[in-house]
Amino acid sequence: MNNTTAVNETSPLPKNITSFSIMAWGVAFGTLAVMAIFGNSTVILAFIRNLSLHTRTNFIIVGLATADLLVGLIAVPLYMSMMLLYQRHLHIPMVLSVIYHVVDVFGGFASIYHLMSISLECFYAIAYPVSHRNSSKVGVLVICWVTAGTLSFIHSFRYSNYNIQRAFFILFCVSFTVAFFAKCFMYLGMWQKAKERKLVRIGSRKTLKRQHYDVKIALSLLIVIIVFAVTWLPFFCINTVYFFQSDRKRKKISFKVILFTKLLHYCNSAMNPIERSVEIPKDLLQLLTMELFKKANDTASPTRKLIVTVPL
Repeated sequence: MNNTTAVNETSPLPKNITSFSIMAWGVAFGTLAVMAIFGNSTVILAFIRNLSLHTRTNFIIVGLATADLLVGLIAVPLYMSMMLLYQRHLHIPMVLSVIYHVVDVFGGFASIYHLMSISLECFYAIAYPVSHRNSSKVGVLVICWVTAGTLSFIHSFRYSNYNIQRAFFILFCVSFTVAFFAKCFMYLGMWQKAKERKLVRIGSRKTLKRQHYDVKIALSLLIVIIVFAVTWLPFFCINTVYFFQSDRKRKKISFKVILFTKLLHYCNSAMNPIERSVEIPKDLLQLLTMELFKKANDTASPTRKLIVTVPL
């Protein structure tokens, strides 16, 4: 996004950025890319292989995994390549830069919108369970992808006109702010609903089980909110500072700070599969083992059905 332009500037490389530092950053980014690819591709594969997972909320979770997979599979490796070229004072090909920015912005916004949609879905399912079961999932997915694609398209023209650049920055700020506060309000709403159920009906085993489930989902959403704030807020702040500064002052922003904010927001794509449920790490291992030994066990009957536990 905006602060990635620092990698494309023709300003001289900061003297404190050594080859060893670039290698260390490369290892960090590479690790995140592997985590994002492994985690999100396994979630998608588990969803495809298990019809019982084809629920409304899980379709949105798979949309999130797809967006994060794009980030880990394309955006992060391209960013590492651009970082290496920048460190060696080599020219960054225009095609490489364009592809990177399109995928990075598209995947980033798609991830943000899917995270917000999941929060809304969780609240909707708890507050209005009957209407939630009868509602369509297609509209939510279309809105997430089309909006992310539109913003990515606008971003590709940001240098041709200052008004376009300013419009994109405003949309970026609005998207981040709305997503963050929507998550917070949905968390408060879910917690309130769980408390109301506890006050209205006490003692029923089914009710107690439902209350426990609601509280578990609310706590899960709280973790998502905290991780979202920690990974995206520094990136949002550095973009804001970068936008309002002159070119001369922009060059004074530490290159390490830019790399750190990028590393943090890419962390979100690697951590999203883990956040979906505390049971996911176990199921990821089970699914990987099953795929690795699939041919060896073709003649054996399956011992049990693999299910990745996801909210709702």
